[in-house]
Amino acid sequence: MTLPLWARVSKKQLVDHSPTILSGLAMGGLVATVALAIRATPQAGRNIDHARLVKGREGGQEVEGRDDEVKEMPKLTVVETVQATWSAYLPAAISGAATLACIIGANQIGLRQKAALAGAYVLAENTFRAYKDEVIKTLGEKKEREVNERVTEREVQANKTDAQVIIVGGEDQLCYDKYTGRYFRSTAEKIRQAEIELKTTILKDMWCDHNYFYHLLDLEDVVLGEALGWNIDHMPEVFFSSHLSPNGTPCLSVEFKYLPKVDYLKY
Repeated sequence: MTLPLWARVSKKQLVDHSPTILSGLAMGGLVATVALAIRATPQAGRNIDHARLVKGREGGQEVEGRDDEVKEMPKLTVVETVQATWSAYLPAAISGAATLACIIGANQIGLRQKAALAGAYVLAENTFRAYKDEVIKTLGEKKEREVNERVTEREVQANKTDAQVIIVGGEDQLCYDKYTGRYFRSTAEKIRQAEIELKTTILKDMWCDHNYFYHLLDLEDVVLGEALGWNIDHMPEVFFSSHLSPNGTPCLSVEFKYLPKVDYLKY
C-alpha cells in the first residue's frame, strides 16, 4: 500500500532529522533521570530503614523507639540494599536506559549518515578524477586548464556574495575559494606560504585535514574540512587563475590540483 504524500514527507523529515530528535530526547531524558533519582532518594532511605528493622527483628532484637531501633539494627549487605531500594529507583532506571538508547541511536544514525556521505564523496571524486584524466588525455593539459578556468569564471560570476568579503591580514587582493564559494582578501604569496606550511605539517605528521589550510589563512572552518584532507601519498598543490567578480573586481581564484579526500588518514 502506497503512503499518501503527507505521510511520505513526514517520514522523510523524521528520518532526516532523527539524530537531532534523538539528541533532544536524550537531553530531556537526562534531566528526567536526575529528577526521578532525586525524588526517589527519600523513599529509598525509608525502605532501607524498614529493611534494617525487619532484619533486626528477625534476628531477635527488640528495641523501643523507632530511631533507636534503626540505630541499633544490623546494617544491610549490598544485595539486601539493592533489594530494598530497586523499586524506588525503577522509574529513574527506566528513564536512564531510554536516555542511553537515544544517545546510542543518535550516534549510530550519525555514523551511518557520515559513512553514506563519505561514500558519495569518494564516488564523485573517482568519477571526477577519471573524467579529468580523460579530458587531459584527449585535449591536452593546456586545453584542460583553459576549460577549468572557464568553469571557475562561470562559478565566480554566479556567486553574488562578494559583497561580504572576509578581510584577512589587512591585505587588499580579492581571492575566491573555489571549494567553499567564499571571498576573502589575501595575497598569492601568503597563500603559497600556507601551502608550504600545509606540506610541512603533512611531512611531519603524515596527514593534515582541509580545515588546517583555512586556519593558516585565518578563515573559519567548514563542516567537511575535518572529514577531508591530504596525506604523505596525496600532497596538496595550490594553483591560481584570474577572473573578474560579478561587480568587476579582479579576483584570484584558489583551488587545488589534487582534491582533499575522505580517507586521508590511510597512507
